[in-house]
Amino acid sequence: MKMTRKLTAALLGAVLMVSATAASAQRLPPEPHFAFTVPLRLVNLPPGDLTYRVVCMVYDAGGDQMARGIKQADFSGGAVDTEVVVNVSVRVDGYIAPPSEATSYECLLVLFAGGSQLLYEDHTVNPVNLALSFGAPFIPVVSGSIPR
Repeated sequence: MKMTRKLTAALLGAVLMVSATAASAQRLPPEPHFAFTVPLRLVNLPPGDLTYRVVCMVYDAGGDQMARGIKQADFSGGAVDTEVVVNVSVRVDGYIAPPSEATSYECLLVLFAGGSQLLYEDHTVNPVNLALSFGAPFIPVVSGSIPR
C-alpha cells in the first residue's frame, strides 16, 4: 500500500516584481531584467528529501513568452517556509525584446520527491504520490500585470 502525505501549499498571494528596467531595442540593459520574490510555504509533506522549483515567465502584449527564470532548491523535514527570488532576463529561443515590452508575468511551483514529480508545471497534482489536505489553501500559480 503506497503511503501518501497531504500538502498544504501556497505561493502566497503577492509576487513582488523588484526590477523592470526600460531599454532601447538596440541594446538591452544588464541582466537580470526582472527579479520576482515568491513567498513559498509547504507543510505536511513526506519527511524525506524533496525539491521545489519555482518557474517565473514574462510575456509581451501578444501573450508570447519573452523570458523564463527558474530557481530550484532541495529541502527535507516535510516543510519549507521561505521567499524564493527568481531572476528573469528577456531572452528565450532567439526572442530578444526590450524589457519595456513585458506586460505580464506568471510564477508557478513544481515539486519533486526522489525521482517522482509530485506537482506538475501545468498545476496538476500527481494523486498517486501526493494528496491535498481537505480545505487547504492551494495556490500553485500566481500571475499578474507588470506595473508601468
